[in-house]
Amino acid sequence: MVLLNLENGIRKEYSIKIEKIYKNNNSNNKSMLIKVTDEELLNLTGGIVQRNEWSTNSAK
Repeated sequence: MVLLNLENGIRKEYSIKIEKIYKNNNSNNKSMLIKVTDEELLNLTGGIVQRNEWSTNSAK
């Protein structure tokens, strides 16, 4: 799952699949390759989802 804020400003969870994890992160990749599997998100975006800014929740 990922949490996204779309244009309407509402944060919602969407389903993804992690296809590959890159262990040697550099400027040619962004640590992992994901596939969006959530039909609602694909319909809302026309199938185009771009990374703007990723963040992690490190709260314990």
